[in-house]
Amino acid sequence: MEGWSSFGKEEVESFLKDKKCLQELVAELYKRREPRPLTGEDSIELRTFGDNFRGVEEGMFNPEYYDRRKGKIEKTELAELLEAIRELERNPKDGNKILHALEEAGDILWQYVAAITFHNRNPKFREVARKFFIVQNSAISRIAKTLEIPYGIVELGVEEACKAKYAVRVWLESKGYEGKFKEGEEEVMKKALKGVYHLSTFLESQA
Repeated sequence: MEGWSSFGKEEVESFLKDKKCLQELVAELYKRREPRPLTGEDSIELRTFGDNFRGVEEGMFNPEYYDRRKGKIEKTELAELLEAIRELERNPKDGNKILHALEEAGDILWQYVAAITFHNRNPKFREVARKFFIVQNSAISRIAKTLEIPYGIVELGVEEACKAKYAVRVWLESKGYEGKFKEGEEEVMKKALKGVYHLSTFLESQA
């Protein structure tokens, strides 16, 4: 990625120091794109949970949805999260699996913060927020149990991974890039997680 090694990392780190909370990052990213509606077609709810969500257990939600913006069938954020957690449970000493599970939980958190930022006065917000609570609580509990570390440490790790990943997305869009930059996202996430006590030590020891 042109410009990344010379100044991109420094700009992203500076931006993260300036933008202390996720809502600020959400607001920054959506200066350049249209927020999704809360419910209905192409919505936050559909993208995150699919249709007919009844719980996080297999068979209680539709793992795919049709994304009209992209013109194709996509996996829901929930399906991707559960796949990452199952991989972690099979490989609890694999640092890449740990990072991936935190990243996917962070994607769910990002959608929740977007819902709060743009739709907190929507009459259906409470109903959608309840789904986010169920999913995040289940995911963080499973990750914490698998890694045998406190719930709060995992919760903080998810937030830090989320901020780091989407700070890179904001930087990309501010420079006119399209698409994603997975290597840069992973690099910044790993650095951000070094600041999460216990989890950083755990990641290093399991690498």
